[in-house]
Amino acid sequence: INIIFNNKLINFSRIKKLEKNYNYIFIEINLNNKLKNKKIINNINKKILILKPNLINIKNTINILEKNKINKYKIIINNYNNYSIDEKIIKNIFKKNKITGKINYKKEYDELINNNFKISENNLKKLLKDINDIEI
Repeated sequence: INIIFNNKLINFSRIKKLEKNYNYIFIEINLNNKLKNKKIINNINKKILILKPNLINIKNTINILEKNKINKYKIIINNYNNYSIDEKIIKNIFKKNKITGKINYKKEYDELINNNFKISENNLKKLLKDINDIEI
């Protein structure tokens, strides 16, 4: 797994080059760069929405979807915990699109991020178990 951070992913041509080496490329889009978002969104064949199940993220996601006229996509619920918006409510909000998986929150994910993605192979295997069940 290679991780490419948003600030290093400069242009669309770089994305096209990455397609040759990877089956999946995850790109975080935001509300501030409409032109870049539109170009990326219009040129990908599978759209998978990784959604944090809280009110702010759901509102921002709906805004991005509407502004970019995105209709067909799959959803993965990320960081699901006791305080998250209920999965049934999320399914109701995004009615037409399939929820393909849910990743429960684990403190180890924060450890992974906070340690700059340096993690032992053993711990990585444990974390990836959650992701293996997701249908892409």
